[in-house]
Amino acid sequence: MAVIRYFISFLTGFSRSSMNKDWQHTHRFCPSSGNPCFLFLVLVTLVFGTNLVRGQEEFEEKKKEEFKSYSNTNIDLGGVQPELRRPDGEAGAIRWSPASGYYTVGGTLGGLQPEYAQEALDLMNRARAAEERGSQRAALGDYKRVFKKYPASQYAPEARYRTGLIYLQRDRFDRAFEEFDIILRGYPTYGNFNLLLGEQYEIASAYVNGYRRKIFGLIPGWTNRDKGAQYFERLVFNAPFSDYAPLSLMNVAVGQLRERNYVYAIDALDRLINAYPNSVVTSDAYLKLAQTHAEMVDGPLYDQGATREAISNFEDYLILFPSSSGLAEAEEGLAGMNETLAQSKFKMADYYYKKRRNYTAAKVFFNEAITVAPNSQTALTARTRLDEIEGKVEELREKQARWLQKQIEGEAKRRGVPAPVIVVEPTSATIDSDQPPGSEPDKDSEPAVQPKVEETGSETEEVKPKKRFLGIF
Repeated sequence: MAVIRYFISFLTGFSRSSMNKDWQHTHRFCPSSGNPCFLFLVLVTLVFGTNLVRGQEEFEEKKKEEFKSYSNTNIDLGGVQPELRRPDGEAGAIRWSPASGYYTVGGTLGGLQPEYAQEALDLMNRARAAEERGSQRAALGDYKRVFKKYPASQYAPEARYRTGLIYLQRDRFDRAFEEFDIILRGYPTYGNFNLLLGEQYEIASAYVNGYRRKIFGLIPGWTNRDKGAQYFERLVFNAPFSDYAPLSLMNVAVGQLRERNYVYAIDALDRLINAYPNSVVTSDAYLKLAQTHAEMVDGPLYDQGATREAISNFEDYLILFPSSSGLAEAEEGLAGMNETLAQSKFKMADYYYKKRRNYTAAKVFFNEAITVAPNSQTALTARTRLDEIEGKVEELREKQARWLQKQIEGEAKRRGVPAPVIVVEPTSATIDSDQPPGSEPDKDSEPAVQPKVEETGSETEEVKPKKRFLGIF
């Protein structure tokens, strides 16, 4: 309570001189000096906390810069199991026996002198004995002495490996991953390469599946799926030609899809397909890539770039993997994307047909809709629209013929000559205007069709219409 009261007084601006002397003497933190230490403790805490937060932010920014392509991954391993482990103590040239302890199989201890070699061996045996009896703290101390004091010896990678296993038991997956990573990068001759990859794969999987480190061993902490994605990327970097690399990329892609990070998912799938075309998960990558583009489609009224990409990838999957288990799913997805693209074509054609009365453009888009999805309901409606257009074209031709006949008869009557017989041959330009969207038809232009006049016997004269036919062209 005294700490809280001092903190409140500090925030509200009360000075030491304004407080009751007796209360200060009773609740001071440093009774020997007679001066309260709370202000000093607050300043130290603020400085330490600020530096700690700043250091953590710099560390996270460094990690994000190194693996900036992926974040917030959550995956489903789909039954993939890491490689079976080798028996305990079978790493490299180091062997372990409960009776005799550690011993080497051939080779030397990295050029160590005999006395140093014996000291490293004694530390390893003492650490392993402490680990066997459950004293993990003592074991960690001895293992750390080995790989820090003798980093070039053959015991160093084994000490780091045992340290990583202890961290796994103590629920410190991040430190365990780092220990395994140091072995992979710094000790390429260490025997259990696939074993270390399997351990890293399991740690990354735990993080992306929602692993929560327990605070004080009781309270679940927060998830960090971003770290799992980073670990998968580091695994691919450490072993690009291993079986774990394509599996890691697939897990990253699936996790990004669950977080709706489509760009990152597409990037991971593209790298998987291009770098590992013969992997067991390549077929799933093609299907997942098509489904990713399909999820990016907003509908027939929007840009259809993602729709075309999805159609292309679905078709590639059906051609390259005709006997795969996802065949029905791919066919259903392809049909859905074709329907969406056909609806987009239909919407465009309907605009030209109803809004612009541009029958030429309308017929082009209606035919494209039928070509894209010939058996869909959209195609059926498009065929109905094409029949309507043909009917309107015939109707316009009849109206045009009557209008021209009327105009010529009126002009002939005005001049007092017999009305000629006309033959109207309308062109497609008179019926199907090709004006671009947004431009209004020119109502003051002359009809594109010129009448042909035949001789009536007494006089031949071309009669031009005087009035313009408004409302059709």
